[in-house]
Amino acid sequence: MNIDLANRIVGENLRALRAKRGHMGRDRLSELSGVPVMTIRRIESGERAAPITALMAMCEVLDMDVKEFVDTAQKELKKLAGEQSS
Repeated sequence: MNIDLANRIVGENLRALRAKRGHMGRDRLSELSGVPVMTIRRIESGERAAPITALMAMCEVLDMDVKEFVDTAQKELKKLAGEQSS
């Protein structure tokens, strides 16, 4: 598995989910989830992996099942990995 690609996908999906849920800002997500703003920024930019506890807290605030979030990211990763190996 390409970890950098996985981090990018998780970050992009988190950012898109924030936008979908009423354009919630990072500050508000941080306030409601307890995840520091800097951590959210680094996850969304793909700079760092999302700790599972942070992902669980953010998904709860964003009204998203964490398993569904992870499954979606995994499907995208497999699709992109398959395209890159072709």
